[in-house]
Amino acid sequence: MGKYLSAELYKMTHRRSYTFGMLGLVLGGEALMLFLLKTARFSNATTYDDVIGVLPLTLTVGIYLVPAICDIIFSDQYKLNTLKNEMAYGTPRLRVYFGKLLASVITAVAFCAIFALFYMGAAALLFPVKDAASTAAAVEKIGKSLAVALPVWLGALSFVHMLLFVMKGSVSAVVLYLLTLSLGDILELMSLFLPKLQEFCGLVQRCLIGAPMDTVMNGSFNIPYAWTVGTVWFVVCAIVGAICFQKREIS
Repeated sequence: MGKYLSAELYKMTHRRSYTFGMLGLVLGGEALMLFLLKTARFSNATTYDDVIGVLPLTLTVGIYLVPAICDIIFSDQYKLNTLKNEMAYGTPRLRVYFGKLLASVITAVAFCAIFALFYMGAAALLFPVKDAASTAAAVEKIGKSLAVALPVWLGALSFVHMLLFVMKGSVSAVVLYLLTLSLGDILELMSLFLPKLQEFCGLVQRCLIGAPMDTVMNGSFNIPYAWTVGTVWFVVCAIVGAICFQKREIS
């Protein structure tokens, strides 16, 4: 498994146009946001504490970047027949599935660290620190936000990874993932028209992969809830995906 994982990470770092293109796009977006916070007249952010306090509100965007991170590793292998070649060389299917999943997890955590450190570092260069207590409070808030967001992202990553292995096309997998993310809004609308299903819809909404991110937005930071939902999604999707891939005929 170690050699397979190293090979996957090596291939990821050598898909430079995709990997570094995504890094550049997100870091460029962060730089643009900092520039606007620094120069725009409508901005109320005047200190470092104000600026890094905005970061938790942007973490929900990360759940929409998950398909791109998974695709860096998977890279449409059914279409390119590279997965078939791996099977032909006798690589066990479980090693392929979990090796790529682990490579996606490492890539996602590395990207998360780069994005957060770049934003906080660039903000420190552009904005003055108000006082040590305010900065400590803002950093603590970011830590709690990341503690909620990380398991959600990893659960979403396992779900997308499963879809990429189970479904024939990457596009259809991404579309189904985005529909799943919008399921909460659909259930909320359904509960308005069907009051008898309100309790059921609310229960399903709380189990959806993106649901814990609401606790970041409202400031409650329910970390145990986020880790419970994220872990369940991660484990269940990993098991289902591995079983389906074991039984799938690759032609």
